Amino acid sequence: MIYLGMFIFGLSIIYIIYLLIGILMNGINHPGYFTTIAAVLLLGGIQLMSIGSLANILGEFITK
Repeated sequence: MIYLGMFIFGLSIIYIIYLLIGILMNGINHPGYFTTIAAVLLLGGIQLMSIGSLANILGEFITK
């Protein structure tokens, strides 16, 4: 689960850079889209990494 979170976080960074380049070249087509998508993707990746690390800790605690 941690690796899935890292993967989603990495993809979100790439997509945010892509959107930022598009905004700088073409201007803003849809106001508020960039900030909303950036927040949702970044926080989603961070949440998945957090849940994965908690699952690892809990799994180690239960097996001992």
